[in-house]
Amino acid sequence: MTSGRMETKLSNRTDVNFNNLPLVSIIVLTYNSASFVIETLDSIKDQTYTNIELIITDDASSDDTLVKCRQWVETNAERFSFIKIMESPVNLGISANCNKGIKAANGEWIKLIAADDVLLKDAIESNIEFAYKSADPGLVIHSESFYYKNNFQEHNRFEGEIFGSQLIANEGATAEIQYQILLRGCHVNTPTVFINKSVFQKVGFFDERFRNIEDWPMWLHITASGIRFNFLNKPTIRYRIHDASVSNQKGDDRFFKELSLTEWPIYKALVINHVTRFEKFLIIALEKRRRILIRIGLDKNNFAVKAIDYISLWPLKKLQILAEKKVFKKLARKMGS
Repeated sequence: MTSGRMETKLSNRTDVNFNNLPLVSIIVLTYNSASFVIETLDSIKDQTYTNIELIITDDASSDDTLVKCRQWVETNAERFSFIKIMESPVNLGISANCNKGIKAANGEWIKLIAADDVLLKDAIESNIEFAYKSADPGLVIHSESFYYKNNFQEHNRFEGEIFGSQLIANEGATAEIQYQILLRGCHVNTPTVFINKSVFQKVGFFDERFRNIEDWPMWLHITASGIRFNFLNKPTIRYRIHDASVSNQKGDDRFFKELSLTEWPIYKALVINHVTRFEKFLIIALEKRRRILIRIGLDKNNFAVKAIDYISLWPLKKLQILAEKKVFKKLARKMGS
């Protein structure tokens, strides 16, 4: 046991010629992921790119996630240049689990993946090719995703694109413009992000103040530092949305999702002082509305509460959407889009 966690080194290959390809560290984030993790690991094993370090970092799973991972590694260890499984005796949250994996990584490039998503076979090769053949690839790359409900059958696939993410992918979007877009939401296909490790040396690691929302604060930190997201115009990942995911978890019969309750600290710390006054007013009004509903006991998952929530939420959200569109249109004109 070291620093509150257990680490198991399972492979350290010295017998393979990787043709001087950059080492890519793929970090698999697991937490009670037994139902899906093998699909994720198989998609990493099947990558067309060869020089991969695999790090599995578990956040105190209570199911047999680690048993399945170890069994899989025993069969597939020779595929990788290095493999490490990292355990935590207590649940740290997503941000801390990401940091644990990044700090252990030896690769020049970092790919984080949740243990319920899968990589397309050429995902790493496509990112590396883009990074080394593009005129200005930058240090952070994002790409397209395929979105699925529950499983990866084609009839469960749906569109996940929104205007903000289209705008942020524009070639004319500077880091400052992207920062302005990200202040209005996490308009990046987060599962696709591919990061040079030097970025973490410049801007720091994922912000552990925000336990289960790791991506949005980090993307704000990155763009605020002057680093832009460069867009690879192709899908690289299959992203799964399901009821057991952290983003969909609820406490007992509560109507408000647990994840949504953690967004206010991000708005308060990183957003409200950097948007327009009207947007700041709306953000605060939405938070006060939520607190009032909880205080008076309207946090139950039933039809009446849903109706009251919709009636009180719709006008504010409508105004917020209109305000965001106004900002986005201004940014689009600035880019000449």
